[in-house]
Parts: sequence; C-alpha cells; structure tokens
Amino acid sequence: MNMSKEDGYAIAAVVVLIALLAALIYAWYTNLLETIVALIVVIVLVLGFGLAIIYLISGTIFFFTKKDKSHEYSSMTLGDVTEVDREMEKK
Repeated sequence: MNMSKEDGYAIAAVVVLIALLAALIYAWYTNLLETIVALIVVIVLVLGFGLAIIYLISGTIFFFTKKDKSHEYSSMTLGDVTEVDREMEKK
C-alpha cells in the first residue's frame, strides 16, 4: 500500500497529539505548570486534534476518490496488446 502525503500528515499529527497528551498528563500529576501554561497546552492540544481530524478526513476522501487506471488495461485482449506492441515498434 502506497502512502500519500496526506497519510503522512495524519500520522505525524497523531504522533504530535500523543506527545502533547503525555506532556499534559505529566504536568497534571507533577504540578509543574501554572494555569496559563496549562491553558496554552490545552489550546494546542485542541488545535492538534482539529488538524488531525482534518488531515484524516482529507486523506480518506483522497484515498477513496483517486483515479485508478489499472482497470483500463485489464480489459485488453491479447490481440489488443499485440497491436499496441506493433505500434510501439513502428515508432
């Protein structure tokens, strides 16, 4: 299975979200963060989830709507292939 650029963005967004969630949990249990910093982390986390959802949706839409041209050649008969070969040899 080939990965598109959108799939890579979605995977990167999910990895960033997991890292942000881990940082938030660590800060919650160790009481290292002040309220303002916690709010900033939550805002970034919400934005990250939003981006991840957007990338996942766009990647899914792209995956199901991309044009697959392999079926065009599956209906060719041996005579068609031979004719194409002859045309290629002429050029």
